[in-house]
Amino acid sequence: MRLPVIHSAISLSLHVIIVACCVKYTDLGVYSLIVGNVTFPLLVCTLNCRSVAKRVDYRFAWMNTFIKPAVAAIVMGGAAFGIYMALTDALGMLVAMIVAMAAAVAIYGGMLLVLKAVTMDELKAMPLIGKFFRKRN
Repeated sequence: MRLPVIHSAISLSLHVIIVACCVKYTDLGVYSLIVGNVTFPLLVCTLNCRSVAKRVDYRFAWMNTFIKPAVAAIVMGGAAFGIYMALTDALGMLVAMIVAMAAAVAIYGGMLLVLKAVTMDELKAMPLIGKFFRKRN
């Protein structure tokens, strides 16, 4: 338990520095917190993954673990933003946001399947989603 706490302390220190620098040297304003809140868990996860890999001599499947989900997330984010922007004037912000969020879930899941980031066995093992796929086969 000591190592993850150390990693969190390192990440928190960098989080504070990043947010302070963004506020002072950029025009991001309150968005500086978003930058910091993204970098904090990213750094914690990176440090923890390195430690686990080093201690148990494990090699991550980088493509399926990190790259494919990141590509799916980028596509999902772009699509959700596009859907939200397209529907805002016609449906209002709240309805457009709900539709965009529902679409984002479907698009991300679909992209994981298209990119083959998850296998059918993994889908069947998931509690809620697995019920749907188990009934289909």
